This record gives sequence, C-alpha cells and structure tokens, in this order.
Amino acid sequence: MKKAGDFMEKIKFYEEISPMECMQGDTLPEFYIPVENAENCSMCMILENTAFPGSRVLQRACEKAVEEDTVTFSVQLTSEDTKNLAGMYRMTFWLTDENNLTYVKLTGTLTVVQITQKGESA
Repeated sequence: MKKAGDFMEKIKFYEEISPMECMQGDTLPEFYIPVENAENCSMCMILENTAFPGSRVLQRACEKAVEEDTVTFSVQLTSEDTKNLAGMYRMTFWLTDENNLTYVKLTGTLTVVQITQKGESA
C-alpha cells in the first residue's frame, strides 16, 4: 500500500505511436491497427491542428479486414490529404463499438513540413 505523499504511476488507456514527419503533399504509408474481438466495431482517424485544440482538420473512415478473432483497420493519407497541411497535428484513431461507445485506440503527432508544391511558379 502506498503511503501519503507517494505518487501513483500514470495509467494510459490508449497507445501512442512515435512522432512522425512528412513533407507537404506526401502520400504516407498505410496505417494498420489490429484490434482483437472487434468484429462489430468501426474506426476513424481524426487529424487535429495542435495549435488549435479541437480543430478537426481531416477525418477518414478506416477500412476493416477480419481474420479469425483479429480485426485490422487501415487508413492512408494521400497527397491530396496533405497538400494543404503545414505544422504539427495530433493524429487520433477512434474505435467505436457495437454500443456506439468510443475509445481512443491510438494517437501520435504528425509534423507536416511546408514546401513549394510541384507546378507552382514564383
């Protein structure tokens, strides 16, 4: 038993992915998120500008593939998705269960470096 003044370790109910970085206009590799016993669930990815908390910049439904007891959700950000982004974003994967309850399954930061786009002239 902990004594007064001892601090409890923080418990996280979600997983974090390492910070990521891409160039503006890049197509990112596909994200795969395996979830056990989630046949009746859905997932979406939300991108939020960290400079403006609560600002949903982009939302994508994840594709679902079922194999035995494991469901794998996948989503990919394309060049069309990233071409107008610049700065730091929080990427959050929300799992919705059969009772319409939602959970943050996975989160991390994505920094998009602004560059001159192909075809732009000075």
